[in-house]
Amino acid sequence: MAHILYGGEMTPLLSGLIIGMCFGFLLQKGGVIRYDRQLGALRLQDMTIIKFMLSAVLTGMVGIYLLVDFGAISLRVLPTVIGGNIIGGILFGLGWGLLGYCPATSLGALGEGRYDAIWGIQ
Repeated sequence: MAHILYGGEMTPLLSGLIIGMCFGFLLQKGGVIRYDRQLGALRLQDMTIIKFMLSAVLTGMVGIYLLVDFGAISLRVLPTVIGGNIIGGILFGLGWGLLGYCPATSLGALGEGRYDAIWGIQ
């Protein structure tokens, strides 16, 4: 266990697990994993999810630039693959529209015991 906590190879995995659990907790507390909120966002009637996403993006932006400023990480810009982004966006949008959950909120809803997050049955 010591190698996980003190810079071993598993540190990114452990930190990803902790950050993912915190993100899931915030998804649940923000109420964005509720099906009616998801549907409201898709119909542009409920802006709760849009506000949550905006705050997550802004927090990540500030966090990454603070880590760069402190020298904890270095950034490198990779070339954009337009075709992959278009195909990924279409698949994501179709999945969210058909199921009513995006991937993160479906896992959060499943964690609350909502099995419709797997099958999309209401």
